Amino acid sequence: MIVKAIRHQDRLKFHIYKTVQMRYSAAEADFMAFVKNLLTEQKFETFRTLFRYPIVSSPVCELVFKKLSRIFDGQNPTFDYLFYDSSDAADWEAYRFKRLNEPEVWEEKAWKYFKTEINSILVCDLPTEQKGDKPEPYFYWVRIEDVIDFEAESDGQMRHVIFKSYAGEDDKGRRKYNVVVLDDESYRVYDESVLQPRMADNAVMPEPFVNNKHDLGYCPAHWFWNDAIDLTEPDVKESPLTGQLEHLDWFAFFATSKKHLDLYGSYPIYSGYEEECDYADPNSGVRCDHGYLKDKDGAWLIDNNGNREKCPKCGKNPLDGAGNFVTVPVPGKDWAGNEIPDMRNPIQMLGADVKSLQFNVSEERRLCDLIINSVVGNDESLINEEAVNEKQVDAGFESQTNVLFRLKKGFEKIQRWADSTCCRLRYGDGFISCNINYGTRFFLQSVQDLWKNYENAKKQGASEAVLDAIYDQIIVTEYRTNPQQMRRMRILGDLEPYRHSTREEVLNLYKEGVIDETTLKMKTLFSDLVKRFERENISVLEFGEGMPYDQKIAKIEETMKGYLNS
Repeated sequence: MIVKAIRHQDRLKFHIYKTVQMRYSAAEADFMAFVKNLLTEQKFETFRTLFRYPIVSSPVCELVFKKLSRIFDGQNPTFDYLFYDSSDAADWEAYRFKRLNEPEVWEEKAWKYFKTEINSILVCDLPTEQKGDKPEPYFYWVRIEDVIDFEAESDGQMRHVIFKSYAGEDDKGRRKYNVVVLDDESYRVYDESVLQPRMADNAVMPEPFVNNKHDLGYCPAHWFWNDAIDLTEPDVKESPLTGQLEHLDWFAFFATSKKHLDLYGSYPIYSGYEEECDYADPNSGVRCDHGYLKDKDGAWLIDNNGNREKCPKCGKNPLDGAGNFVTVPVPGKDWAGNEIPDMRNPIQMLGADVKSLQFNVSEERRLCDLIINSVVGNDESLINEEAVNEKQVDAGFESQTNVLFRLKKGFEKIQRWADSTCCRLRYGDGFISCNINYGTRFFLQSVQDLWKNYENAKKQGASEAVLDAIYDQIIVTEYRTNPQQMRRMRILGDLEPYRHSTREEVLNLYKEGVIDETTLKMKTLFSDLVKRFERENISVLEFGEGMPYDQKIAKIEETMKGYLNS
């Protein structure tokens, strides 16, 4: 099962890594075997030349994970920890920020393991010696490559785990390892001699040089991610990209093949008649034969690269610039001995097939969109491309939100387990429980993208409800780190008449008799009216704090209209 998990991770890393770490790996060999079966030998060699790291699918994977990382940017996250003693609660808040580096450790280090080490195991541990008045637990990830043996429950909780831990180098520069054994009773650490085969019947198991009880009642190790690929292999975990590995292979194939086709588009092939060449070396007997050299015995001369050696007189590319030049035979004679006329131009150019170029470009784009949308939900650019209504906007956001909800539950679960275990190790029975929720609303787009959507929706004649939904998202996203300013902008949005219309549009409505003069003045002088109201009263945030919101808005509107009549 460990071998299967490693192979699966290697397939993911092949497309994700930005470095040459997967060069000569089994994943690369499998991909090249796939390509070799599709191409002729010569084209396959060209494909290998054009295939470079990071491979072309790496940016696609990076974009996918960038979109998925929105789970850490929820609008309403909650982190609640319950203790019997309030002093323990205060101590834990300081400890988890300063010692465990939360929440950054989950957004940065855990996210990196999630991308490439989906089958890793999270371990909560304690220093060998306690220095302060309380234990100082911490957690770390163990890669599946370092795991020797494990037994896990269906919920991801380990019954036991045995793994290798790096212990420096010996005097000859060789890497040394310790063997760590965790179960529901203790932490035990052995030197690597425990891994040596013991053939004798009376062989004695070496004693651990660390043997500490933990009193948790369960093993302090847990699968980092617990979503399995299928029921038959519950210990091989499923990445968001697992279901798209075939499409990633196809994308890498098409995108690399497109580079080959691009060469034909950039460097056309020219053709011309063969010219008779009289090159011959009287000393060696070497002579020209259709642009290549033969020795006196008629054998081709071979250069250092294993290719036929070109004639120094006629074998060079006659083109001044880039491109390929091939020769065609000079028209010969017919059966009667008459010269065959040829009306072709002596020099011709063969350009790339435009349809082939266009197909590869469109297929590359299609596969890219397919992978991204399949993993993260419907593309939010829908609103940029076609007329939309409120249901379409809601459906697009709901599709992406559902993906993030499934993902965040996995991170909430493992962080809840890690924090609870650390609290039990540090505070014992003083800890009650914890609740972690990354939020129920997420920032699915940047402010710039939202403004583009807003402008496009206006051009397409979207309803006020659609514009309201997009505008509210702009406010929440723009001021997510400034709650006071967010509230102020929402109040001003509710106060401003026809907030989705420009001054010119409102003026036209007035000319058509749709709105009255007071509404027109409220719209055109809105900024000045707000400033006067706050000068003569207090901020619109603080005004009417004790009254219902609708009455507050009505009171401010009444005051502003009074300014217009004064």
